[in-house]
Amino acid sequence: MRSFFTLGFVCLTLACLAQTGGPRQADSLQARRGLLTTRLYANGQLLTNRTVREAFRSYPKALTPYHWGRGLRPVGPLLALGGLAVGYKGIRGEAASALVRGTKTPSDPYPADVRVDYRVRSLPTVLGGLGMLISGLVLIEISNGLTARAATTFNAGVRASGRSHFHLEQVYLGPSPSGGVGLVATF
Repeated sequence: MRSFFTLGFVCLTLACLAQTGGPRQADSLQARRGLLTTRLYANGQLLTNRTVREAFRSYPKALTPYHWGRGLRPVGPLLALGGLAVGYKGIRGEAASALVRGTKTPSDPYPADVRVDYRVRSLPTVLGGLGMLISGLVLIEISNGLTARAATTFNAGVRASGRSHFHLEQVYLGPSPSGGVGLVATF
C-alpha cells in the first residue's frame, strides 16, 4: 500500500515538473552540440567567434568560460588521437628474438639452441595511451560544457537586465494549461 502511494507521488511530481507555464520566451543564444564542438546560434543563424566575443564583452562572466572552452577545443581531440597512437604502439609491441635451449631427448642429450621470435608488449604504454584517450575525451566534454555554460550565463544576464523584478499574478493547484495536474504559477 505504501509503495502505491510512493508511485502515485512520483508520477504526480514528474507530471508537475514536465508542465510548461505557457509560451516560453526564446533565449537569445542557443548552444547546439556537434561531434567535437558546441556551436552558438542566434535566431537560427550560426555566430562567428568575433560576433560572440562582441556580444559577451558586456557579460564578463560569460566571456571567461567561452574563452576557456575555445582554448580547450583543439587540445582534446589532439590528446585523444595521441592516446590512440600511444596505445596502438603499446599493443603492437616490438619484435624481439632470443635463443632458447632445445629440448633434451634420450637420443639427443645436447640439442642445438633454437632462435624464437616474439613480441614484447608494454602494459605501461598501453595504459598511458588509454589514459591519454580518456583525458582527451574529457577535455572535449569540458570544452563543450564551458561553451554551453557561457551561452546560458549570457542568456541569464540578458533576461536579468530586461526585468528588474517579477510580479506573481496567480498561483493555484489543479489542472494546468498543458492538461496535467500540479502547481501552476503565473508571473
